Amino acid sequence: IFGYGYGGYGLYLDPSGRLALSNIGIDETKPSVAITDTAFHHLAVTKSGSTVVFYVDGIAYSAPAYNPGFVFSTVAAIGGRGDNLDNSFFGLIDEVAVYNRALSVGEIQAIYNAGSAGKCAPVVAANECTPPPAGIVGWWPAEGNANDIIGTNNGTLQGGISFAPGEVNQAFNFNNTNADVFIPASSSLDVGTGTGFTVEAWISP
Repeated sequence: IFGYGYGGYGLYLDPSGRLALSNIGIDETKPSVAITDTAFHHLAVTKSGSTVVFYVDGIAYSAPAYNPGFVFSTVAAIGGRGDNLDNSFFGLIDEVAVYNRALSVGEIQAIYNAGSAGKCAPVVAANECTPPPAGIVGWWPAEGNANDIIGTNNGTLQGGISFAPGEVNQAFNFNNTNADVFIPASSSLDVGTGTGFTVEAWISP
């Protein structure tokens, strides 16, 4: 869903639909929950020290303690590994965001509860949307491009990626064959070196 290449952090679904936070190519930690349908779901993972919590549609699921240490020697990517086009996602990914701290349960639930209104974009007046939590360092809403609307980490579309109706306006549409959004290397996204981080998005696998 979002991650770096070898040795970096990544949030993904395994073939059975279980969520995983991975030290890419080395090891991982998983909760017991799995996504087994093709509806849109809001997913998030937070890490604070060795404490990892996964969220599906605002509900928290614990995971084994995990603090492997990450390295950032590759670009990042939405929909696959950052160092190659392996493990490409099949389905829709929308509203990907990365934070430099572990969001609270309430903050995750506010994003989920906003539903199709989404997070409030910087230049849009709030109505039904929810303000993005503090600490957001990258946000790719997939509105016809791969731009980061909160920072300078604009992505590049790779392979057969397109756009389709998402949970909030449009979403990236991945075809499972060499389709990714490459994000240039940036120290602002190297949040795995700090004490905590969050990755969250809407997906329809």
